Amino acid sequence: MTRGNGNGGTREGTSGGMLAGMLLGLGIALIGAFFCWALFRGYLKAKETRSWKPVAAIILKSAVREVRPFPEARISYEHDLLYRYDFGGTTRQGSRVKRIEGGSPNRQRIEQRIKSYPVGDQTTCFVNPADGDDVILKHATLAPLYTMWFPGLFVIGGVGIAAGSLFRGLSRKQ
Repeated sequence: MTRGNGNGGTREGTSGGMLAGMLLGLGIALIGAFFCWALFRGYLKAKETRSWKPVAAIILKSAVREVRPFPEARISYEHDLLYRYDFGGTTRQGSRVKRIEGGSPNRQRIEQRIKSYPVGDQTTCFVNPADGDDVILKHATLAPLYTMWFPGLFVIGGVGIAAGSLFRGLSRKQ
């Protein structure tokens, strides 16, 4: 079926509309692919620490520290943790719970996190065999792998939009 274009003529599917649909679809697919890549990268980093060597550690210090990066900034709270472990014939110290850590404006949240690590407690830390000073107490979650399905829907949908625009445009030209 043809439609009027307001000038007394008729308008069939335009290559401009096909191109716009393809660009829209590919843009959506690329954004989804970027987030899939970022989530997969996070999963690989979290999985990497699971191959690190478990070593006995003892908690030396466990407190909450106030942080204010500059005078006008709001106060943030971080854990102030220190533990000792032996690796490669050397006694070393670590301070990280996870690979990536961040503070919180909520003091109670940080207090809850460090509650698991009282001073004098024996625990297990995980040491990077390639660098004995690279150590954590807790593995990161593998959830990024399980959530890749959501941006994957955007990849599939975007490819579908682009392919639909292409096939619709090509079929109208015949």
